[in-house]
Amino acid sequence: MFRRTAHFHALCIPVSLCWVVLNSQFVAAEQTHPPATETASQPSTATHKELFFLITDYLPRALYEGEALTACFRVENTTASDAEVTLRAEHFDPAGKKLYARQTPCCAKAHGYSEIRMPLTTADTARVTFTLVTAHGETNGPAVLIFRNQQPWPVTEVRGGRLVEKDTGAVLLPVAQRVKRERERKFAPVKWVLGSAELDPIEAVRTALLLLPGAWAEARSLGERAEMEPHFGSLCPEKSKRTVALGPYPLQGPPPILLATGEILRAVSSAAVAAPERVVIVLPPEDLEAATEPRLYRIVLDALLARLQVAGVRHVLLLPPVKWGVPEARIKALADEVRAAAQDHKARALDVTPWLEERYWRADPSLAGVFIRCPNGEGRKWMGQMLEELLP
Repeated sequence: MFRRTAHFHALCIPVSLCWVVLNSQFVAAEQTHPPATETASQPSTATHKELFFLITDYLPRALYEGEALTACFRVENTTASDAEVTLRAEHFDPAGKKLYARQTPCCAKAHGYSEIRMPLTTADTARVTFTLVTAHGETNGPAVLIFRNQQPWPVTEVRGGRLVEKDTGAVLLPVAQRVKRERERKFAPVKWVLGSAELDPIEAVRTALLLLPGAWAEARSLGERAEMEPHFGSLCPEKSKRTVALGPYPLQGPPPILLATGEILRAVSSAAVAAPERVVIVLPPEDLEAATEPRLYRIVLDALLARLQVAGVRHVLLLPPVKWGVPEARIKALADEVRAAAQDHKARALDVTPWLEERYWRADPSLAGVFIRCPNGEGRKWMGQMLEELLP
């Protein structure tokens, strides 16, 4: 019996070796010429290792018409040798037709990072796509959606710290027209800043929309349901038939004013019959917390006010962002941009300096030194009275 078993193994060894050799040749041939399709019962186990990565360092949040779109990237080279790579930017028109492409070469250092900076024009361009081209293939980079005042604001979400179009993932880049209007000297500068009632048009206003910071809202239960809705209490005037909460906005990358712009435009366009004749906007305080750069804040405001005019809103009243505990210089910087934008777009900016009285932000009006993130009861009542005068 022992001899038969030994003889059997002796015969199997060459067959096994032969099978291994044949199988190795088959595997090698399969890797060289992979099958066109894979079945669910026999999935491919081959993995593709990326050798080059395109990392986005900077894309502008908003631009004025005519300014260059400057994109900054890093190329990570994981190989052991330097490599010549190319960054390609392709421009498309609103219909999706390719206009032209630009290329910037770069030497990607071995096991390291190399920087690429590419300034681009945005004239007649609705979308720009970036692609990294290497000897090993192509790596898709971000797409940038460039839209102007006449285009509807898309449905958006925040991904990776950037505001993107929800369906395509393209980074949003609003482009605003630069407007500069000379101040009408027949009005006293103080009256213009304060937004006195004397500046109101004679024609009556019948419909209005009030937008308040969602960070100042209080949660209120809807009956027996567990759902909650924003409630502003005495901050919201009783005659306000329609009030919308802006935010609150988490500080996760996009400037809060950019997120608020989308909410404002959606609120205006969702009117049952037509856009409200007057829109009163208390701009959200999160831009003060985020230290939004004043110039960027102004560009987004210009885009917002231009779009409100296109939507048919006749009167826009802006109240600059306020928050207790923020440096006064930061509050003033954004308030100055609000006033300048309002002047150039025939809107009105109101003075909110009285809103920053200490007693309006105390946790207990009778106790100094302890403050809360939103106006207290006394502050809400006083601010609500001021807003009452702005509504028809």
